[in-house]
This record gives sequence, C-alpha cells and structure tokens, in this order.
Amino acid sequence: MDDHANIEPREARINDLRHPSGNHQGVQRTLTESRDRLRQVEVDLKEHKARLAAILEAFEGQIYICGPDYRLTYANEQLTSRLVSARAGKFCYQAIHGRRSPCPFCVLDQVRAGQTVRFEVKNPRDQHWYFSVNTPIHHADGSISLLAMITDIDRYKIAEQALRESDIPTTRKHVDSRPR
Repeated sequence: MDDHANIEPREARINDLRHPSGNHQGVQRTLTESRDRLRQVEVDLKEHKARLAAILEAFEGQIYICGPDYRLTYANEQLTSRLVSARAGKFCYQAIHGRRSPCPFCVLDQVRAGQTVRFEVKNPRDQHWYFSVNTPIHHADGSISLLAMITDIDRYKIAEQALRESDIPTTRKHVDSRPR
C-alpha cells in the first residue's frame, strides 16, 4: 500500500443501489471510508508484526514451525545459527535431530488434534536435554502447523542428577518428589 500513499483522496458515493423493481440491493459507502479503513488495517498489521518480531527476537531458545508434512516453514535465528540445516523446506526430523524418519517422540499428530504438548527430550545429535512446548497454529485454509519453542535445560538436568546422586537424603527426596 505504501506505493499509493500519495494518491489524493477522492470521494465517490454510490447513492442508489436499487433494482429496477424498486427493491434495495446495497449499502451506501464511500471509497474514502474504505481507503481510510484499509490504511488503519495496514497500520495495525505493521504494529502486530513488530510485536511478534520483538517476541521472537527476545526468546533465547529455539523456535520452529513445521507443517503437516514435517517440513520446516520457519526457524528462528537461534536455531539456524546452531543448525545450518534447519531452514524452510527441510524435514524437521532431519534438520534438527539428524534422523531419516520422524522422531519416536514426535507430537505432530497430537498438536494437529489441537493439543499443546510439553516434554523434556535428550537430542541425539548434541546429547543436550531440552524442554519443548509444542502448540498448534491454525491457518485460514483449515490446515494446522506445529509451533515448537525449545529451551536448553541441559545444565539443570546435570545439576538435578548430581543432587540425586549426592549423599544428602533430604535433598534427594526433594528432587525426586518435584512435580514433572
């Protein structure tokens, strides 16, 4: 729309939208009102995109979106800088986990059924533990993609294991009884 920002506003009224029989067929509206509404929608969309970009940039973890065919449609910079292979069009299981087929812990079917799924997983590629939140994105055409937000929790898992193996029974009891 920016290409048309300098167009002079013109008002064109459609005053009589009646069928020859006299029945009313339409609603009076001005092109100026439509253009002004379109500009406001454009501003709102730009603000929405700016907020989304800020959220994606601020998140320290990895984010990706994959379609129902397991192909990546989006990967944030944190993921692509760590895994060059994680780019749009690649299969998620191949690009992220180095596998030749879908992961045994894949939750795509659950997400496509409308569920948000959270789990911890040890990545076979780098042997790090991750916490993954996977939620559906509902598209206008009715299709559903998976949005995954992943945080590296390896140092916490190592500390948890060290506490579990320690000689302090009270600490071990507390660690073993925490909600998962």
